[in-house]
Amino acid sequence: MHLPFSLSNPVSRQRWAYHNKPMDTLKVQMGLEQLGFMEPRADDIYVSTDSDRLFGAMEDFQKTNDLEVDGIANPDGPTHQAMNRALTASSAGEPAKPLIARPIPAADAAVRHKNERDIRVLGRRTDPGDFPVLMAQTLLSKNGEAAAPEVADLLGQIYARNPDMGRKARAELAGVMDEASMRRLDDAAKIPPEDREPPRRPKEPEPDDEAPGIMDGSLSQATSSPDNSRASDVLTRVPLEGGKYSDAFLNAIHEKESARQGYRAYNESGKAHGRYQLTEKALIDAGMMDAEKNWTGRYGVHSREDFLNNPEAQEKAIEVYLERTEKSLRDNGATRHVGQTFQGIKGAITVTEDGLLAAAHRMGARHVKRYLEHKAAHGWSADVTDTADKKDVPFFTAIETRLREFQDVRRFR
Repeated sequence: MHLPFSLSNPVSRQRWAYHNKPMDTLKVQMGLEQLGFMEPRADDIYVSTDSDRLFGAMEDFQKTNDLEVDGIANPDGPTHQAMNRALTASSAGEPAKPLIARPIPAADAAVRHKNERDIRVLGRRTDPGDFPVLMAQTLLSKNGEAAAPEVADLLGQIYARNPDMGRKARAELAGVMDEASMRRLDDAAKIPPEDREPPRRPKEPEPDDEAPGIMDGSLSQATSSPDNSRASDVLTRVPLEGGKYSDAFLNAIHEKESARQGYRAYNESGKAHGRYQLTEKALIDAGMMDAEKNWTGRYGVHSREDFLNNPEAQEKAIEVYLERTEKSLRDNGATRHVGQTFQGIKGAITVTEDGLLAAAHRMGARHVKRYLEHKAAHGWSADVTDTADKKDVPFFTAIETRLREFQDVRRFR
């Protein structure tokens, strides 16, 4: 691991359920393993899903180092600084042993095709979601050199499809990789020299990694705000009189979907419109388009530009769409799992109607039902990768992330 390691947010027992950022958790776990406070995992899910194991080790480290035993590692706080000092001291005088010692060969065609399929789920995003931590897990839980072609190809494909997203993914991965191995990954992924340094940007206090969405998160130039004076107008929600969905829920959907571009956001590849990134199918469900994808004139909207310039119409459309989606979840039996608690890949999750609606908004009620049936069939113990059809993995990952992130976000006013 690159030393000294950084943290963007606290890693804490109290925040374990869904707030701890996966890459921060991975760094703390790696540090505790290198210092001998945790046994390295032998399985492929490298980030510990056992909170007692991880935070018990952190508390043991705190006791040993005469620190407050609170199970919290704050960025640049006493525990974080003590871990960096101990790690630096333990490696002093030892030659660095790179994880990847030789140049990385090209991935084979099957791996390239799998990666291309997997990253389709990032389309409406401008951040790389969970992919950086999944790439780090793959390298750390397997032989690094054996897994390197797959990871390098994935990083290269993300960069090729969306350079800004690729830079962010690369910067996160660089935070846990030794420099020699990162250089080899950069070479194999064909990352340009100017993008091989992590971007220097202020910390953003955001919720954790975002679940994957559908690749190529670029926004149409035609729909960007023409000047900065309109930025606050398109980002601020326009309240809908008589609407039943809460500001908290709709703002959280907006935060995840439209990359803070607001009502004018448009994603060409996914044909996703506005503040809530409603696809053509969603617009048909909301009565804004007919079955032939022609605008119906509802709420005075006769074109895409009309819709993107009409916040009230967008608010009415999302209300109708969410109501129809809730009905679909009731009709297909997904809501019968409400109240079920299980251990997700990143922490404990309780199925709530709020989380189900957010997940269905993202991936559709049908896929949510399939995910829940998969979990129930395996006694609620299987993780999202434990499926016979690997094409389900990105869909199940996105659904589980939404269930976790929105389980406590009340959907109604």
